[in-house]
Amino acid sequence: MGIGYHLLPGVYPPSEDTFLLVEATAAEARPGERVLEVCCGAGLAAMAARQAGCRVTASDISPRACRNARLNRLDAVRADLLPAFRGPFDLVACNPPYLPCGEDDRQSGAVDPSLDGGRDGLDVTRRLLARAPTVLAPAGRLLLVASSLQGLGQVERLLADGGWGFEAASRYRAFFEELRAYRCWRETRT
Repeated sequence: MGIGYHLLPGVYPPSEDTFLLVEATAAEARPGERVLEVCCGAGLAAMAARQAGCRVTASDISPRACRNARLNRLDAVRADLLPAFRGPFDLVACNPPYLPCGEDDRQSGAVDPSLDGGRDGLDVTRRLLARAPTVLAPAGRLLLVASSLQGLGQVERLLADGGWGFEAASRYRAFFEELRAYRCWRETRT
């Protein structure tokens, strides 16, 4: 991407899943579009959209992540996913927390909250998919990172059952996990 960025301590450090979303965003964003990065961390996907000539907003539930995004010269809003936003957005990009975590993990502090995807790793993804249609423009797209740790088949079922068309925009395989950035759009139902 060729963009320098700042990273504050305690903010999710960009990793393979981040770079997968950045790559998909850079390929998908069109000049002049209105783009929202949700669960932004440092805001790298929003920075890629800004570099493509988009009007961008970044958001995260973490105050520290929002400070970090502002440090990277982004308009950042503290929000729990999408209820705080009014569309229409042409593109929403999200790398949600997707690690399956139980109550014992949470209580012991064994898992960073920025990684906690709930019992099956799909809690944040479910909430995002339910709300995204209310902020997307009629021809708007959603870029969503998913992991084999939550079950890629499960994610694809959620998308299909929710009326989304989708394709894998990019993929990354590690020895313990496969990551996909899905390009999603609303299917017209008859």
